[in-house]
Amino acid sequence: MTWKCVNCGQYNDLGDCCYDCACHECDRCDKTIPFDEEITPHDVFGEDYFKPNCLEFSDKAYALCAECLTPTEKKLYEQNQEE
Repeated sequence: MTWKCVNCGQYNDLGDCCYDCACHECDRCDKTIPFDEEITPHDVFGEDYFKPNCLEFSDKAYALCAECLTPTEKKLYEQNQEE
């Protein structure tokens, strides 16, 4: 089944929004992050995401590309991916 994107009119299999319109920009470098590849605080902090000060990164960023993770964030992200 295909749907028409509400933003650009392109037909797609994703739903109301096509893959191009569903991309995010990295909050640190403005690079376009492909659909479903952004790294969020939940990806880095895991279950700690629900604790205070973990709903966003320390610089108030939310969606990041892998290249913009700090060394500490990258280490936590890799640990959470193993679990």
